[in-house]
Amino acid sequence: MSSTTPPCKPLSRRERERQARREAIVAAAEEFVVETGYWEMSMDAVARRAELSKGALYLYFQNKDALCAEIAVRSMRDFIPALRAASDRETVGIAKIAQMLNTYAEWFDQHPHMFRFAISWNVPGQNLDPNSESFDEYRKSVGEITKLGLDATRIGQEDGSIRADLDPFLLNMQLWTSLLGVFMAHLGGDDFRKRVPFPIDMDAIVPFHIQQSLRAIAGPRAESIA
Repeated sequence: MSSTTPPCKPLSRRERERQARREAIVAAAEEFVVETGYWEMSMDAVARRAELSKGALYLYFQNKDALCAEIAVRSMRDFIPALRAASDRETVGIAKIAQMLNTYAEWFDQHPHMFRFAISWNVPGQNLDPNSESFDEYRKSVGEITKLGLDATRIGQEDGSIRADLDPFLLNMQLWTSLLGVFMAHLGGDDFRKRVPFPIDMDAIVPFHIQQSLRAIAGPRAESIA
């Protein structure tokens, strides 16, 4: 017998209103991220922009951290398919890593406000609250992104394009965090140039970093396979 998926039960009016309020809250918070950044975004300010009382806002998000996690989750929903597609374009491990690093850089260039938000939210010393439903979804998304990198690394270690002596997890953390630092310098290029008494091509620093990272992790068969 063939089975059919039962139709989804329509949302009640109350559920639709609740969903609409939640969307309005997230939209208001995302506007702050674009306009002023993480530091200027407060629960009071978001409530005012979403035209809700502060008490009503806390019915949907228990604190600023939960709201930030929701913003991050929504961004990663768009980013993860692009990262997966980048990896799938290649079969060789180190080529997969190269494609993903370039995709990160392109995404950051296209969404500089989200990059600044992510950096600010991850500043050490913030009162991180990992207990919200949104934060749980955020961790799952981070895990999915990390797994793509780990899978590509293990493929590379098997095909000889990535050094076998490298710990896959530590390697991916190093590639990720170092790219964040280099891109931060690139994004703040004008200010960075004022601090360094030498001419710097800030547009070249990211591709140079990616190239050197790939050279550092390349295995004995990296060039012959690619």
